Amino acid sequence: IINRNRYVYILKILTLSIAFACTIVIALFAFNEFGYDRFHDNSELAFRILRRNDREDFSGNRNSNQIPENIVTSLRSLFGDSLIISPVKVIDGLDISAGGRMWRGRKLHAANPSIADILTFNIAAGSLTNFTTTPPSIILSARASLKYFGTVLSEGRSLKISVVSDTIHFRIAAVFKDFPANSHEDFEAFISFDSTTLRALNFDPAISGVYGRVKQSTMGHFQKAIYSHIREQNASYKLQPLPEIYFGPRVIGEDA
Repeated sequence: IINRNRYVYILKILTLSIAFACTIVIALFAFNEFGYDRFHDNSELAFRILRRNDREDFSGNRNSNQIPENIVTSLRSLFGDSLIISPVKVIDGLDISAGGRMWRGRKLHAANPSIADILTFNIAAGSLTNFTTTPPSIILSARASLKYFGTVLSEGRSLKISVVSDTIHFRIAAVFKDFPANSHEDFEAFISFDSTTLRALNFDPAISGVYGRVKQSTMGHFQKAIYSHIREQNASYKLQPLPEIYFGPRVIGEDA
């Protein structure tokens, strides 16, 4: 039968092959899209905090990831044993110098050392225990380390970050393997979150994004507790799990 109708069967085989190939491509794309931020260990326990403007007469986007410093302090006071919290400040427009070369308009992030317990870092060189505020230190992605130093093994070296008014030297504490492309934010490097350092770089440390991780109980438990204990006129706060950020609502913020 195939021999008598070989042209028809060749056409069927070709069309089925194309359909099968397209199905594989669509499936891989879908797996990648739904896998955003799931590469972190126990990603459903990691979150960022959103602030919602509850004013009835407000017009516009009500959601913001810019959290005041007093809210961070309140969270640590209330849930210090059960939640890990770290401010994460976007700092961009920086001039970075290393090895006699300069890169302009770069974007980095500032975070507390506790960020290592919130996001998952696979260390390629150095140690996260060296990520401190004194002296100012920085952790780089492998891609950034290759860009600035030509090698992944750059721990212990010095990086200069400059703005118009000041230049600060940062010690490379560690180099981590690049996050996958399906991360909601391109985290290239983290400098230690220090108010004096941030002000010297012309950034306000009083407002920043906030990331965290649940150590005990469930996220729903803490969400209810936050609604009960952290009150602000015309505003409320929500814990947004990392895997929900990519498909979540648009948010006003430094990295919006």
